[in-house]
Amino acid sequence: MCALSASALCKTAVIFPLGEIGILPKANGILSVDELAAYNKYENLLIALCNAHMLRELKGIVENYKDQSWAKTMIRLLRRINRAV
Repeated sequence: MCALSASALCKTAVIFPLGEIGILPKANGILSVDELAAYNKYENLLIALCNAHMLRELKGIVENYKDQSWAKTMIRLLRRINRAV
């Protein structure tokens, strides 16, 4: 099973939307994306929220909901996992 990102970065730093060039309909595996609902149509892919997007969401929870201490724990866990891989 391979992991894909919703955009591919080439040597000239141009981003190619993989769905528009026909790659996503043919792919299978895990797709790491933002929260755009359009990715849900690819039933052949397992959708995973990008860790950068997840961290932004968690930081927003920490800043706006002081009683949600679990969010700080989750941030530390995601950063720890990222360093390990």
